Amino acid sequence: MPSSLPETVLQFGSGRFLRAFADLFIHQANQQGQKVGRVVIVQSTAGDRAGALASASGKYHVVLRGIQNGQVVDQVEPCESVSRALAAQTQWPQVLELARSPHLATVLSNTTEAGYETFPDEKPDDAIPRSFPAKLLAVLRARHAAGLKPLRIIPCELREGFRFTHRVHPKPVCLARNLGRSHRHRHPCRTPASGIRPLADGVRAIRSLRHPPGPTGTTGQGIHPKPCHHLDR
Repeated sequence: MPSSLPETVLQFGSGRFLRAFADLFIHQANQQGQKVGRVVIVQSTAGDRAGALASASGKYHVVLRGIQNGQVVDQVEPCESVSRALAAQTQWPQVLELARSPHLATVLSNTTEAGYETFPDEKPDDAIPRSFPAKLLAVLRARHAAGLKPLRIIPCELREGFRFTHRVHPKPVCLARNLGRSHRHRHPCRTPASGIRPLADGVRAIRSLRHPPGPTGTTGQGIHPKPCHHLDR
């Protein structure tokens, strides 16, 4: 079934966390018949993880270890929710093509601190956006221009807040709205208000599914996934 499902999730981040948690959850939901869809991963950092994923047709394995219902669990589970992986530096047009897909419904992200740093000369219409805020804004602009429905944005970064400008409230905020405000404030001549204001209409920014770890030394039941594919070096 997974290979016949449409690509519904655009994921910024190719690291272990999203692949061993969010992508595994999507795989399990698909296996249960929920038909969540498939994931397209975008790699923005250096390295060839996207190429390695592509060569494996997006498939990898996850080691599940822990205690469940009083029983020790130590097993390997395949994950097949990823349909393809793209390198932002060389395949950005394909990312925008997905943004214009009527099947796309969700954006997942787990970006490094450096990924949130914007650049003074960065523009919303750059051929290849450098920062994650600019990449997300470009995706929303492409989707809005295509007249498609808004997206659900799920930031999975383990941090207190998102600071796209010094004026943004330090608590978790709606990514899309602050992206629009940030680029309009910094590039008032290049980005007309009419081109930014509608982008966040209807967009849902959901508080992260990732929670900070508990106090040191706490114990309890739980399964702790970890990718075991060769990509995890």
